[in-house]
Amino acid sequence: MGQRIKFNFKNMRAESFEKNVCGVSDKEIELNKNDIKRAYENVIKNPSKEAKAYFDLVLNPQDLDKIKEYAEYISSNFENFVVLGIGGSALGARAIFSALTHMNHKKNKMFRNNRPNWFIRDSINPDKFLSLLEILDCKKTMFCVVTKSGGTLETLTQLTLVIEKLKKELGNSYTKNICAITANKQGKLNKWATENNIKTFYFSTDVSGRFSVMSAVGLLPAAVVGADLDKILSGAKDMLLSAQNEELLNNPALYGAVLQKIFMDKGLNISYLMPYADNLKVLSEWYCQLWAESLGKQINFNGTTKYVGQTPVRALGTVDQHSQLQLCLEGKFDKVMTFIRVENFFNDAIIPDLKNGLLDDCFKNKKLSDILNTSQEATEKAMFECGRVSRTIVVDKVDEYVMGNLMMFFMLETSFAGELLGLNTYNQPSVELIKVNIKKMLSEK
Repeated sequence: MGQRIKFNFKNMRAESFEKNVCGVSDKEIELNKNDIKRAYENVIKNPSKEAKAYFDLVLNPQDLDKIKEYAEYISSNFENFVVLGIGGSALGARAIFSALTHMNHKKNKMFRNNRPNWFIRDSINPDKFLSLLEILDCKKTMFCVVTKSGGTLETLTQLTLVIEKLKKELGNSYTKNICAITANKQGKLNKWATENNIKTFYFSTDVSGRFSVMSAVGLLPAAVVGADLDKILSGAKDMLLSAQNEELLNNPALYGAVLQKIFMDKGLNISYLMPYADNLKVLSEWYCQLWAESLGKQINFNGTTKYVGQTPVRALGTVDQHSQLQLCLEGKFDKVMTFIRVENFFNDAIIPDLKNGLLDDCFKNKKLSDILNTSQEATEKAMFECGRVSRTIVVDKVDEYVMGNLMMFFMLETSFAGELLGLNTYNQPSVELIKVNIKKMLSEK
């Protein structure tokens, strides 16, 4: 892993604060040592089938050459690439898209190296979805349909509308403009795809959707825009290897989970993720689903019902210094902040000294990134001075390796946290209740 990514947990520890007024102490960690040992054993030594399944995605990549080959076919034959999916079927791909493509990717082919223009539609809001179909030349568009179950209502609704439009424009050859990714070979999507000879990629049914980013779900879209899949998987694998370290302080994912769990016990039930890099904004959205859906559970504990979990919140530096940070600095002591700082950007600029009185001298001749990263450090310092806990993840630059590293860190931390809380990290029972209600209510109407 080298120095590509560094973790600083100092401002989460009690000894960092005067009179140990906040933070986690050695004593509190010691009181949890049995749970920590159990979490390590259950995730690393004897992982559940769900954990093992997403580990295998990086240890034994599935269909990697076929994914690369098909991505090249898409790039060579289509001008647009649209992912139809929701939740874990879309957020991971969108996080990678946003992190690794030029900010003006959609405006100019030069900025995307002649790769397809990409879109993700994870909403069935009529205005949003239909407006995309109106502007696209569907003959030159590949639609990638992603649903683990093969029966996700929103995604199949989108697909049905796409099929209608493609049939009108392409006739019976419309199927060449659709590919699919699923885990359920018995599902509606795969049945339809098989009958219509649709190119389909599969991943294990044991992989939860929100942990599926290292499968074709995330890798095919990444390859279409030119990302190096081997580097993504290498970053993920290195983080997985670091999680095998039995020394708590040298196992960042386990250490992070332990600190977060103890904070939950102390009533800090809000977890902020605040990157100081616009291209990591969607990573925060992906994290929110991962953390919320995995850990927000009703569990039975010694015969009593407990409601557990930590509410994730996405923020962006420096934007949210001017909105949410006031709450974080002076509001209730119920928040844990995670900062991500990027040391090197692919584009940067030096602030000129125009001698026009607009900027103080301390800002002149500084790089734009110097101001951005100093803002992060100043925010971190302000939180510390206000007695608020935070941690900082520092990456040298945002590339494929770092994205694999970061995403695997958060997935592992989530798995460890679930074990520490004593819950099933990989299910989402109440979300299924919503799906049942939708069908019932629409049938009644």
